[in-house]
Amino acid sequence: MRNRRGRIDNDKGCAGSGNKNQRAYVEAPRAACVASIREKMHVSEERAHQLIRRTDRYRAKYYSYYTGGKDWTNPTNYDMVLNSDRIGREGCVELLVWYVRHKFLPITG
Repeated sequence: MRNRRGRIDNDKGCAGSGNKNQRAYVEAPRAACVASIREKMHVSEERAHQLIRRTDRYRAKYYSYYTGGKDWTNPTNYDMVLNSDRIGREGCVELLVWYVRHKFLPITG
């Protein structure tokens, strides 16, 4: 739902549907992020750091604006926090899919 300033209020679900907003945060140590950027974009370590800083600044501003000033890296803002360096990107996807299915799809038996 949008509040009076037009920002999305993440603490409320859609009217009449119960709270179906689920927030996940996927992170990795900086070294893993730098290695990933270097491999994908064929850039130097310094350039990878620059790209990450720029992207992080954009994400921080975006998240803060739409959540009324919350910090996008605060794990208490999320229902689930995953470390992609520990379980891999595919592992993150599998856990998120399992969670959505478990939380929202009826169990038949």
